[in-house]
Amino acid sequence: MKRFLFIGAVAFLMGTAANAQIVKSSSNQTIITTKTQVTQVKEKNRYNRIYLGYASTKIKTKWDGGSQKSDPFQGFNLGWTIGRNVTKNKLPIFIETGLDLATGWCDNEYYDGAIADFELPVNVTYRYRIGQSKVRIAPYFGFHLKFNACYGEEVADKVCRFGLQLGANFDINHFYLGVGWDKDVTPLTDSYYDVKDLSGGARLRIGVTW
Repeated sequence: MKRFLFIGAVAFLMGTAANAQIVKSSSNQTIITTKTQVTQVKEKNRYNRIYLGYASTKIKTKWDGGSQKSDPFQGFNLGWTIGRNVTKNKLPIFIETGLDLATGWCDNEYYDGAIADFELPVNVTYRYRIGQSKVRIAPYFGFHLKFNACYGEEVADKVCRFGLQLGANFDINHFYLGVGWDKDVTPLTDSYYDVKDLSGGARLRIGVTW
């Protein structure tokens, strides 16, 4: 009889120890599989940017009744941009504006000299962020107003010129890279020959966004 009681007690203790091990293992498993919360990065509703750019385009000249001539027109620009969200951060849609100082030069039989402009751009851009990264891609479309600052040998009678532009901006953390294309609609002058600068050209910009 004592032998049966001893065997029963041993079995009970072994079963209790096994159950305790299972509970402990289950508790550990619960701790291990606990999900971590991902912190959402809040988007800013405004940003600033400064940049240095290079433009490569054409300047077209044409005598009245004559043939049109096209020559390389290259230059640099230095600018500042401010962007504001127009949807209260519901969508990454921004309006960009700022100030751009651009210079360019050309040397042909009609025009010889440099051009300097103060440019006011206005763009609509969709600033898309890739996942939770610090990489943003922002295609844009807009227009610009250029105010003549100085010219070379020829004097233009268009104080203000209007043009269109489109492109894409790339922000990697604070580093900025922009590529685009723009075209002046208003000619430089309405004199006996017609001169148009930036008649459709590429732009490349690098800078800092914050």
